[in-house]
Amino acid sequence: MCAKMKRMCLEEPALAHAMLDKYADSLCVYASHQIESGAQIMQIFESWSHHMSEEQFCLFAKPYVSKVASYLKEKHPEVPVVYFANGGSAYLHAQTDLPVDGLSVDWKISMAHARKVAPNTVLAGNTDPITLYGKEEDIRAAARLCISQGCDVLNLGHGVEKDTKEESVAAFVDEAKNSFK
Repeated sequence: MCAKMKRMCLEEPALAHAMLDKYADSLCVYASHQIESGAQIMQIFESWSHHMSEEQFCLFAKPYVSKVASYLKEKHPEVPVVYFANGGSAYLHAQTDLPVDGLSVDWKISMAHARKVAPNTVLAGNTDPITLYGKEEDIRAAARLCISQGCDVLNLGHGVEKDTKEESVAAFVDEAKNSFK
């Protein structure tokens, strides 16, 4: 699917933009419904960012993220909107002007570097989920490192792997609770 979409962006950019605009319209309605049904925060995921160059991101993702975020901020100003470009840390600087309340970053950039790139932005991230396969002391150390480097919300990259031990998740959460005190 990704290769077909990228090919469409190259061969038929007008069609790609028309389709992406329709998707953005649908996401506006869907996300708004989620908020009206009780969602207290909305995170917009760009799951294929790791397949895009910075230029492709700026042309084929950013305008539509901006559209969805702007819509949600206008319709639901009390609900925080966060953006996560999975694999998009190489062009974090291109995300700092999005109309969102915070950015989630992946583990491919240190939180210290992300903080330098986006000093006035709420940052969530950015521990590698595979860290939770390690020893408890290493899990706790990874959580402390991320927090000490400036994350505002501790998060695991793109989520918890399905075979992660519950004890490992508990250690990560416990360390987060203790470190943010």
